[in-house]
Amino acid sequence: MNDIPTHDVDPQETQEWIEAIEAVIERDGVERAHYLLRNLVERAVTSGAESPYLATTPYINTIPASAELSYPGDENIERRIRRIIRWNAAMMVSRANKRHGGIGGHISTYASAASLYEIGFHHFFRGKEQGAGDLVYFQGHASPGIYARAFLERTMANRIPEPGRMALTPMLNHQGMLIGDFTVATISTTTDPTNGSEGPERFLVFGSGAAEGHHERWFRSQLPHTGDRVAYRPLAHEMAGLSISGPAARQVLASLTDMDVSNDSFRFLDVRRMDLGMVPALVARISFTGDLGYEFWVPASLQQRLFQLLTEAGEPHGMRLFGLRALDSMRFDKGFGAWASEYRPVYTPWEARMDRFVKLDKGDFIGREAAAASLAAGPERRLCLLDVDVDGADALGDEPIWHDGEVVGWVTSGGYAHWSEVSCALGYLPVALTGTDSPSTGFEVEVLGVRRAATRLDEPLFDPSGWRMRS
Repeated sequence: MNDIPTHDVDPQETQEWIEAIEAVIERDGVERAHYLLRNLVERAVTSGAESPYLATTPYINTIPASAELSYPGDENIERRIRRIIRWNAAMMVSRANKRHGGIGGHISTYASAASLYEIGFHHFFRGKEQGAGDLVYFQGHASPGIYARAFLERTMANRIPEPGRMALTPMLNHQGMLIGDFTVATISTTTDPTNGSEGPERFLVFGSGAAEGHHERWFRSQLPHTGDRVAYRPLAHEMAGLSISGPAARQVLASLTDMDVSNDSFRFLDVRRMDLGMVPALVARISFTGDLGYEFWVPASLQQRLFQLLTEAGEPHGMRLFGLRALDSMRFDKGFGAWASEYRPVYTPWEARMDRFVKLDKGDFIGREAAAASLAAGPERRLCLLDVDVDGADALGDEPIWHDGEVVGWVTSGGYAHWSEVSCALGYLPVALTGTDSPSTGFEVEVLGVRRAATRLDEPLFDPSGWRMRS
């Protein structure tokens, strides 16, 4: 972190800079100002003057307060219920520690009940039908330039898709361990909604917002290998996203565009530019819910207008809003892992069941030799989905997994899957206990010091074939 002066050492110069940018906005517009500021920041970073740390982000609430839906219930009573649940959780943990030493302070594990009801509201007001959600937490990175494909082929473990397509790909370090989980979109420059680029195609790389800074440093550390033939910049401050999901999602999208969005014309993992009303957007056929869905990426200044369009188009179909916690609940229905819990630098892609996204035969890439060696040796553990027979408290993460009286693994994340009405946990188990030829029962997950029976699930609870997401 840089030391930032607490006072202005040259107020006159500061005022000149402010007047200069105001003049640009007045004369040439906001887009020109954005361009200049972005280039100034990039030049400052390359010169060693990193951007100062900010405890806040430039984002504002997507939904204006006047347009927010009324909360279904008495908020004062619900606040009291939350306080009672959390106090009760704290007392239960304290009481359990007095009886059994070493349990620890997993207050948040039982406190998950405090948010259970609100997540349920979000999930079922979405209807088991369709909904709209905010996606600004996925952070974008752009890599334009005629050598950008070679750069990404070297840094990613999967093949980089052709124009108009997307691919899911892990990123490995030199030890063959996971350091990123991305969606890469390849876009022809003639259909790029952002400013122009060098070369015939452009790449947008979407990853975890929590790891944006780490990934930016990693990408920049690899740029010297390109000899300044690849341009890179993070897009967190420029692009924002929304998504819709559910059986009627295609009908909602079709009402906003003249383009053919049928399954044959706009396939799963397709990406293309569309004008949605008067909003130019990048539309991707992909969804983290496991259902039919689309993601929309627009300049941040147009996100509110896009939200209004989607809300109006979705109203005849009963579309409702859903939040991040509801989305997190839905991933357990599908057994989807998440960055920083299931996917971390302590796991190989083979352990994380990302085998199909690693192409050892595509040519050289960072971590290939180490990944090939770990594959030849065979993984010692594998990621699994468990159905846990809980009693009011879901697993959260780091809980021991028992089998035949021994701790054999650990939970990486857990929660209640509202669609399936099952308490789920994702975690790593020894390979010998993960095969379909081994018993799926006999497991236990220790929640608040109590071992709860668990069953290994060998396929997702929701739409095991993935037909809904691809049809």
